Amino acid sequence: MKRMGVDQAFIDIAKSLYRETLLCVEIDGITSEWLPQHTGIRQGCPLSPYLFLIVMTTLFHDVHSKIDERLTRHRVPGADFDEVTYADDTICISRCATVMNEFIQTIETEGLKYGMKLNKTKCELITNNHTARIIFQNNTPVKKEKSATYLGCEIGIETTTREEISKRITITMATMKKLDLFWRHSDCPVYIKVYTADAVLGSKLRYGVESAAIIPSVLKKIETFQLKVLRTILKIDTTYINRVNSNAYIFNKINTMMAHEGKKNKNNILCRCT
Repeated sequence: MKRMGVDQAFIDIAKSLYRETLLCVEIDGITSEWLPQHTGIRQGCPLSPYLFLIVMTTLFHDVHSKIDERLTRHRVPGADFDEVTYADDTICISRCATVMNEFIQTIETEGLKYGMKLNKTKCELITNNHTARIIFQNNTPVKKEKSATYLGCEIGIETTTREEISKRITITMATMKKLDLFWRHSDCPVYIKVYTADAVLGSKLRYGVESAAIIPSVLKKIETFQLKVLRTILKIDTTYINRVNSNAYIFNKINTMMAHEGKKNKNNILCRCT
């Protein structure tokens, strides 16, 4: 916090919040004795994310001060960064195995200064260089994987948007079925169901793929899923059962109903399930 230029008064306040901290555990209404907390920051505390951000920013500043020139020289073309950090889930990127080894081992060295250690069992290497060998300081190799999940997205050398979207649709479909009672039996306006579908299902399907290059066949899969959701909301059969219910008919009907109901019920968005 000093290196970030935080006023000493705020530093003292933060210290006092974590000085001689006690904790207890409650299970089935039974509370344990109070115990001292020696490490960690309070989960749920609004100050904790800022403290963690300060530590991570300072840590990688120190790492880059040691090897930034070599990292920059071997960056992926078009990128102006070498790592992507989200809380303690971090991706390190380089085109050179030698530089990556130096990167990982420097993170280990600098991290120890802040009491942080890499969880070696969770570290994974994704590379198209079959001879590349990335090791920790103790010469333990980072395990190679074809793909890995990062923030809910599958990333890998051979991972395609088709595979990722197909997986997302399967997961989102399960969520849609859990809300079947709401789609089919609640008496709230259709436009509320559509907004709910976009908020609950749409966000789940689109999460993390906003910048992905989507080919036409994948767009078609997404549109097919969207139509399935709209048919469920409207309680309309597929064109296989009734040829009148074409895709154009579904989109036209849903837009007409949303426009009409939105004006009629703009001040009443309560819904009830029966």
